[in-house]
Amino acid sequence: MQTNGGGRSCSDGESAGLRQACASCKHQRKRCAEDCFLAKYFPAEKQGEFRAVQKVFGLSNLTKMLRANATEAARQRAARTLAWEAEWRDRDPADGCFREVAALRSENRLLRDHITALAQALTCQYPTLRRYRKTPISSPPSFVDQGNFSPFDDDDESNVLLQRMQ
Repeated sequence: MQTNGGGRSCSDGESAGLRQACASCKHQRKRCAEDCFLAKYFPAEKQGEFRAVQKVFGLSNLTKMLRANATEAARQRAARTLAWEAEWRDRDPADGCFREVAALRSENRLLRDHITALAQALTCQYPTLRRYRKTPISSPPSFVDQGNFSPFDDDDESNVLLQRMQ
């Protein structure tokens, strides 16, 4: 038996430089093997995240969901997503992450509407831009919709100028 720098003893062929047990093995109170599947996704410092995920999904389901992903990057993302969902379930046991997802979808919808309005405004400004450009432009960019939408109010003088140019 030998001792490592921290005063703990190592035996049974362990070297003093072995990694710490992952959050899963700590939770199960077992020694973490070198090929521990969950060690990559829930290292020792993420014990709180692991407990939340294990409480919501269970260890067997967690392992199945991670193994269902083909690539390592997809497994990392799945582990982060499951931890996020478990955190929200802990905060709000009834709805979980539903309210946050609904808020993000609403914000996404507003931003997409804003982009559409800007693209339509760019379409309205296209003839003016083409007139002042030194090199000719054959057609507007492909993302610009060819609709007749003006972001200006009817009584706005900018709208009057646009109508005169067309």
